Amino acid sequence: MKKWSVIIAVTMALVMLVLSPLSALAEEDTGSATESRIPLQGALAIVAPRIAMVNQETQMTVFLRADQEPFEGAGVWAISRDNAEVFKEQLSALREDTAIQDGDKDYEALADIHGTFIGRSDPNGRVYHEFTEAGNYLLIAFSRGYFPGATWIAVRGVPRVLAIDAPDRAGVGEAVTMNIHLRGTSEPVAEAGIWAITREQVDTLREQVSALRQNDSITEEEKDYEALVGLHGTRLGQTDLNGNLTHSFDEEGFYLLVTVKRGYFPGFSGIGIRNTAGALALIAPQSAVAGTEVTVATINRITLDPVAEAAVWAIGRDQVEAFRDQAAALREESGSTAKVEDYEAVLGLYGTLLGWTDGNGRLSHTFDQPGLYILVTVKQGYFPGSAPINIRDASLTDGATTESATPDSTEIIN
Repeated sequence: MKKWSVIIAVTMALVMLVLSPLSALAEEDTGSATESRIPLQGALAIVAPRIAMVNQETQMTVFLRADQEPFEGAGVWAISRDNAEVFKEQLSALREDTAIQDGDKDYEALADIHGTFIGRSDPNGRVYHEFTEAGNYLLIAFSRGYFPGATWIAVRGVPRVLAIDAPDRAGVGEAVTMNIHLRGTSEPVAEAGIWAITREQVDTLREQVSALRQNDSITEEEKDYEALVGLHGTRLGQTDLNGNLTHSFDEEGFYLLVTVKRGYFPGFSGIGIRNTAGALALIAPQSAVAGTEVTVATINRITLDPVAEAAVWAIGRDQVEAFRDQAAALREESGSTAKVEDYEAVLGLYGTLLGWTDGNGRLSHTFDQPGLYILVTVKQGYFPGSAPINIRDASLTDGATTESATPDSTEIIN
């Protein structure tokens, strides 16, 4: 019996000797696995300009969110807007995956799938990069053991702006040729649409175009100015290969011409369309004697036919500059669409109505006071005409014969 007790004791001792190293080895393996699980050490942050330009160096800075200290060695990726949503969904899923320790989660591999690697931060936490394509990008900074930092940046191309060359006035039914080119150059722009906006719609359109231009959430290439302009105006057509479009307006009025093409900022130009028979010219003597009758004639400057029922006004030398300023302001405000009543309102402030021309386009008048006068003739449907006349004092005259001439009929008005 004693012999069996000894045998059992020896056997148990041998078993313990065998199991002890295995237990220790198992403990070592468990410890190694635990030590390989790197805990999350903190969170990164990245700052960058809100807007950057294509092909210009842009600086980004990575730092620790907790203490704002620059972080060296963080990888930075740029992810386009198209890929950003999918990336954020997968990033969120990886973050919430409890089967993987936070310190073991490979965010960089995820960024490689959806984005473009820019570089790693230097000792000052800085990364420099030149974007080659315009667009909105999600910048994401990673480092193993840290939760990533992110920010948005809008990369803009050098703005290309359209310009319109067009007359500032034309008649109803007259063929008007408009040329569209790149502003600052003579390079024509083909396939650019042109719209005509009436005066009533101009202010609303300008506000909406300005708002769209300042919207940084949309790239210049994505901004649809054409849809916006189409809400407020009438499409005249599209330019040819030389950037030209010819159009005839059916109704008089002031129009804002707007040209639009995707990828360009619109161009603008005003044009006044008037139902006009032509422009007036005034034939008057260069000089005359006070107290003697003077005859002037109003004619169509284009056809040279006499124009009946045209009003003729006289403006004294001391009022000429003031009238010139008011007439210029009227042209700037109304262009060629200014009505005869508009000019007569201004003429009434500074001049004297002499009368209206007869059936032969003539008007006779006697000036009582010597001096230099500007004669202005106006009639609805015509551009005004003007001519100077010098009225001499009768007591100083030498009896010379008065001569008539056709002066530059638009010198004062235009």
